[in-house]
Amino acid sequence: MYPKKTVTEQIKALHKSQVTNVGFFWYRDAEQYARFLSIYEDRDTMHDTYALWHKQAAKAVKQYERRGFVTHRVYSTPEELLAWCQANGTPLNAASRSAFANEKLATAAKRPNSLSNAIGRAGHH
Repeated sequence: MYPKKTVTEQIKALHKSQVTNVGFFWYRDAEQYARFLSIYEDRDTMHDTYALWHKQAAKAVKQYERRGFVTHRVYSTPEELLAWCQANGTPLNAASRSAFANEKLATAAKRPNSLSNAIGRAGHH
């Protein structure tokens, strides 16, 4: 979910840290969204449907872009995220999805040939 207060707080923190590129954990479709929901520890805080999630996520992306951030969709699979969380000792929740997305974005930026496969500009979908 992307509650407005949380998005605003995150934007302020990112401005202070001078981050310009922000990764958004992104789902390809309703089927993939449902697969991820089945493994999340915080699924009760998530939107019930992909359509509702997508609408809120798109609003959050626009909020970040209006404040000067470059946003990127970051794709994964349930297996990849689960392995990352296990390797990092983190729960399968919003904080982990965000950390994963931004780590994957940073890693992809270091290897430009892999950038288009791992991420996409969030505002251009």
